[in-house]
Amino acid sequence: MNEIAAHTEPWLTDARALGDRFGELVVELMGSQGSLALDDPAAARRAVAVLDTDFGRESPFNAEPGWRGEVALYEGNAAEALEAYQRARRVRGFYSAHRIPYGRSWLSLFLARACVMRAEDAGQGAARWIKIATREARRLEGLHFPAALGSAALVRASLAALRGDREHALSALERAADGFTASGVHLYAAAARDRIGRLRKGDEGARLVTEADLQAQALGVRNRERWFRSLLPGFSDE
Repeated sequence: MNEIAAHTEPWLTDARALGDRFGELVVELMGSQGSLALDDPAAARRAVAVLDTDFGRESPFNAEPGWRGEVALYEGNAAEALEAYQRARRVRGFYSAHRIPYGRSWLSLFLARACVMRAEDAGQGAARWIKIATREARRLEGLHFPAALGSAALVRASLAALRGDREHALSALERAADGFTASGVHLYAAAARDRIGRLRKGDEGARLVTEADLQAQALGVRNRERWFRSLLPGFSDE
């Protein structure tokens, strides 16, 4: 995230000087993640608005709900994130883009996170969103590679937290941390360890929370709790 935030403007300048519209599009979208790391969702929204230009609308990136949806999740707006998912589904090429297991895994994780966040405030309607998130967890478990299994465990942890099941949440968080560490997805691993620490409490718990905070800080994330919350909904009362 540090690299993205530091180099977005120079990269944009170079792309525009070269007339590289595709390069400009890619840099704007990657820059949106850098803006979230800097705790500036308004700047992230301005960056992803490139998808609404004539050139952006014709790009394959509109088939990925995460560009718009991650901004919504960061702001705690699950309904908007789910709308981003539905909008992406209407794009030609959506299904072919997510046939690849790695793409499928991130899509399932995004949808499950949005559904858990939506369930938190849905009252009697929560069952609908829990059912979808549970379905996506099963799909992730069927993909059999570390990042997907880590993602499945992350969803299971959120669902357990949502129903107040501390022991299952802890067990799932530990699997998630291991899976993401094995696949080099360090920010998600840090989020899992932060929640483990908060559930364990005591000196060991405090140590894990501090380590997770320092790891996310080293990756360039300014508002760690806000980012962790977007990655792991369901733990709002912890």
